[in-house]
Amino acid sequence: MKGWRGFLVGIGIMCVGRELVHAQHIMGEKMPHVLTISPTSSTVLMPSIEKNISQNIHGYDGISLQPALMQKIIIDTFPFIRSVVIQKRLGHSKISYHVYKPLIIYNDALLLLENGKSVPLNFYQEKNYKTIPSLTITEPCSNTALSKVFSFTMRLGVNFFKNYSVTWHNQHCIEIYDIQCPDITCIIDETIDELSYLSKKITYLKQEVTRLNEGRKKPLHYKADLRFAGQIVLSVQKGGKI
Repeated sequence: MKGWRGFLVGIGIMCVGRELVHAQHIMGEKMPHVLTISPTSSTVLMPSIEKNISQNIHGYDGISLQPALMQKIIIDTFPFIRSVVIQKRLGHSKISYHVYKPLIIYNDALLLLENGKSVPLNFYQEKNYKTIPSLTITEPCSNTALSKVFSFTMRLGVNFFKNYSVTWHNQHCIEIYDIQCPDITCIIDETIDELSYLSKKITYLKQEVTRLNEGRKKPLHYKADLRFAGQIVLSVQKGGKI
């Protein structure tokens, strides 16, 4: 009986050994590896953009590449992605990513992101930019122009654009007017760097224009040029011209 038991144990060990070798062969060469790709939130990007990201990542050898290299490739390819987390387990890799928040809308077509990059408006779901302020750019939106607009935007701060309508013609001519007081337009350039000083000037001008228009049936529209040191050039618009 002991002999039979030993014989059966020996067969069992041989069978297990063969299965392990077979499993190792599959794992090393043929076992399919599942790659899951998903954003940390599915309510930010449009589904078509998420699909495009997934397809591009699947195009890389995301299984064998080192995580740090894969993270760099993804962020370089998609500059609106803030961070990437890669988790690897036997037979399964998971890549999740977090995207930058949009700050301002340019020309109802582009979104300025936290990192200074811009992407088409339709990259993000509407609820993520529905309430953010906007800025109009009349000059061609080259990379150089957008870089200057971004620096200007960051100096003034996003909250500034919640109260003022801004039109960027070029770095030397930027028109702004208070949303609550459309009777005056101020002209500044990109060198403005002291928001509190600018706000004080605009507040003063609003008071002056209100005084000048007091009692008028049809208020006049004024333009105030603030690009000169130590002075304000105030003019009234007549017949569509200053």
